Amino acid sequence: LFHFAPAEERLRAAMEKARQVPRFRAEGRRGLVPTAPILVQYGLRGTEGALSLVKKDLPVAFEGVGSQALRAEFEEATRTAGEALERHATWLRKEMPAGPEKAYALGEERYAGWLRAAERVTTPLPELERWALAEIEAARRGIQEEAARLKPGARPADVVAAITADHPPTGRVVAEARRIAEEVYTWVRAKDLVTFPTDARVRIDDTPDFMRWSFGSMWSPGPFEKAKDVVATFYATDADPAWPPEKQNEHLTAFCHRGLENLAIHEAYPGHFVQNMHQIRVGFGLRGGRLTLC
Repeated sequence: LFHFAPAEERLRAAMEKARQVPRFRAEGRRGLVPTAPILVQYGLRGTEGALSLVKKDLPVAFEGVGSQALRAEFEEATRTAGEALERHATWLRKEMPAGPEKAYALGEERYAGWLRAAERVTTPLPELERWALAEIEAARRGIQEEAARLKPGARPADVVAAITADHPPTGRVVAEARRIAEEVYTWVRAKDLVTFPTDARVRIDDTPDFMRWSFGSMWSPGPFEKAKDVVATFYATDADPAWPPEKQNEHLTAFCHRGLENLAIHEAYPGHFVQNMHQIRVGFGLRGGRLTLC
């Protein structure tokens, strides 16, 4: 996705990651506990995407890169990774123990530990769940109120259906996302809502094949990335024209015009893209033995 270094250097980095896949699979089998079937399905789709990356996308991306000996190493590394991913997908389909619908994939103790370490959230899980369910109910009430305002007497589900039915056709999602994002950018600049360090824009493209299990995702350069051609990219997954029309339409409701406005605000302006523009300009240093922002 990112051309962060010369092609041969990126090839070697991809090889090193591919060599770690069997260990990753083994750790996954040891660490996962019986969990909700829907989470298993998400895991399976992600594994299938990784398998597509290893078997199809990486060989194309690095075609002709490096010496014959290096390419032989690369082919062996991706073959080993592919076999491990295939075994993992089979395990998820046939052997992964099913758990309750509300089960945590890592188990409650590990998940609570992850929240403490990664998010600094120490609230007990039962309390977090009560808060989340209360927020869901508040959102439902909000939808009912807005539906009544927009179309008095109509069912909220019908109002939502009418809004999500207003979407671009198959093949036009990326183009519409770019157009709407530019409109949002112009509006945010005109209102002077945030400071833009540069005039850079987010790149919006169709999602690569190996990630098409995702509706959309934002990929931003890390805070220490210096390569100029590593550009923040939002990937939007258009419908597959080979799908039946009803499946295409169901998929495209996620990219209705109002939804695309929300995506542009959240992911780009003044969302994650602008956040990243500032983040990569933050310096860190030690002064008097203390870590400070520069």
